[in-house]
Parts: sequence; structure tokens; C-alpha cells
Amino acid sequence: GVWNTFLQWGVPHFLTVGLGLTGLIGLLRGTETQRRRGAVLLTGFLGSLLVALTGARLFGHYFIPAAAFAAWCAAEGAVLTAAQLRTAELRWRSHIGIAGVVIVLAGLWIPISRFHGGAWDARLQAATQNAQIREKLSDLTTAVQTLTRPEEKIWIWGFAPELYVRARRSCSTRFINCNYLVGLVPWVNAAPGIDTSDWIIPGSWTLLQEDLTQHPPVAILDASEADYQFWGKYPLEGNEALVRWIQRHYVDVGTFDGFRMYLKHDAAEREGVAASR
Repeated sequence: GVWNTFLQWGVPHFLTVGLGLTGLIGLLRGTETQRRRGAVLLTGFLGSLLVALTGARLFGHYFIPAAAFAAWCAAEGAVLTAAQLRTAELRWRSHIGIAGVVIVLAGLWIPISRFHGGAWDARLQAATQNAQIREKLSDLTTAVQTLTRPEEKIWIWGFAPELYVRARRSCSTRFINCNYLVGLVPWVNAAPGIDTSDWIIPGSWTLLQEDLTQHPPVAILDASEADYQFWGKYPLEGNEALVRWIQRHYVDVGTFDGFRMYLKHDAAEREGVAASR
């Protein structure tokens, strides 16, 4: 994971590392103001790298702050190198500039082709073959937009916060994902055999009850039936009080993209939707 992250953010590594070290050394050996700037950059880089490594999951986006500090250090190195080239009487100075442009372009092309080439090839193939890429959860998104009004709010039992954006509906509770309620840490304790109850945030169920009582959603979407984002291990039926509350106030209107959808009685009557079971 560390190596892949290094390739992702540092390719070609000689450019980032070389200029970064040049910049840091130059700052730390410069004036008082430059030394302070160098200390801030070095501390920020090491601190953000430590934070990214602490979780031990090593996702690439965790290293974005460290990449930013590395880029600032590399920029300092580029400025220092350019200043030295301007003052030095080198016979081949123009050629060095051209070589530098080539290296920079290579440094941009390699990570783009390595990490984004697959997505580009897929889009190119779809365009040349007149293929259409189906949007994720399109049936569910359409159902939510059809059966609820723009000003009405919904709630998702699961880990699918992107659906609020796709459907253009706000969440009626503070829990835009319900991992806090079940103790799920995605990609860490998501395996079906792992009991996550020890990771449940204390008091979270009380807060959920308050939110649902004060701001009941017009629609509730159950991601567990679709086993979406590890939520197959958290069936709604495992929470008797919540199930009873839903049964009293909502109508089961069927499944869309594997998600079961519950609609408030008054909304179901308004839309002319009958219970599916």
C-alpha cells in the first residue's frame, strides 16, 4: 500500500524527491525566514504522513495532505534550481531548460497514463462502440425522485451517502451514513464474521430516535437487502424497535436496485402507491 501510494503521488519519484530535498535543504540553510518556512514544510509533511499511516489502511486519498507538502517542497526546489541556473554561466543552459521541460511533461504523463489510463480507455471504447454506461443506482434514484418531492427528506439505512446527492434529497437525520449505529469501519471490520458492536458510538441510537421522531423522513431506503457497501450483515430486521416504528408509519413499496423502499402512509396515498407486501 505504501509503495503503490508512493508511485501514485510521486511518479516519477526522482522529480518530486529530488526537487523536494533541494528545496528543503535550501530553505533550512537560508535566511531566518527561509529556515522557518522550511521547518513548517518539513513538520507538515512528516505530520501528515504519520497521520496517514496511523490508520494502517493506506488508501491513496489519505496521503493528499502529505502530497501537498511534498509539492510545496518540490516547488521551492524548482525555484531555487531556476535561480541558480540564471546566475550560473553555463554554455548549455538553454538545453538544460529544454531537458527540464521534457522531464516535467514526463512527470505529468506517467501518473496520468498509469492511474487514469484505464478509465480513459473505457470511455473511448464506449464512445467508439456507441455503448452507454449505466448510471449507478439509476432505478432507485428515479423512484426516490418520482415518489418524493424536492423539499421532502429521506433516510438511508446503510452506507450510501452518495444517493442523497444523486436523488437531490436531503437527509432527515444527522446520520448520512449509519456506520456509527452499527460500529462498521469500512474495509477494516466489514467481514461478515466480525462482530462490530464494540465500535458502536455511545448514544447514537438515542440521537437517531430523536431525529426520526422530530423529523420523520418521507422515505426510508434499506441498503442491507442489496448488501450495498458491506451492509448485508446489518439487516433492518435486527432492530425490532426500528422495524416496529417503520411498520406503523410506512408502506413497503418494493425494491429498486436491490434497496427496499418504505414510503410514509400519507405520501403513498398521495402518489397512489400500494404496498408491495
